[in-house]
Amino acid sequence: KYGYVFDQAWIDPYESLVGILWKYALTNSLAAHKLMQQLSDDQVLIDDPYASTGLADHEVDLLRIARLIGIPKKAVQHSITKTGIWRKASTDFRWCPKCMDRGYHSVLHQYVDVQVCPIHGVQVLSRCTACRLASQYRLTAIILDSPFRCSLCGRRYAKWGRSSFLQR
Repeated sequence: KYGYVFDQAWIDPYESLVGILWKYALTNSLAAHKLMQQLSDDQVLIDDPYASTGLADHEVDLLRIARLIGIPKKAVQHSITKTGIWRKASTDFRWCPKCMDRGYHSVLHQYVDVQVCPIHGVQVLSRCTACRLASQYRLTAIILDSPFRCSLCGRRYAKWGRSSFLQR
């Protein structure tokens, strides 16, 4: 619709929506506030692209995101947290440093009961190693403007290079 490109092969299983949108924005050199405007038909976000929305199943317009990026709705469904009695999602951004090394953020890391990365067996982190603060896990232009970095201080979550996901 907007003339942007994205290859579905860049999405790994259970990649978070934030991770997918980071890749989409980087690939297309798309400013985060413009991406937020395209993601929402809500007048508040159009007027204030720095407003935020949640990333849980009831807070995301799956079809709108799927159409924007050009991926199946099911891929978007797998990228968001499913909340319920048996599972609670963290409101803080959580990540595995080894996953981040390869330009991947899993939605699984966002569940509070997941303390160790199921892929690498290392502790899931929630505070930046530089500023020691936790970033919120919300869909905001500030988060999208900080791909694979702390949205508060700008420090990289890992040694990941911008083109890592493009080389797969």
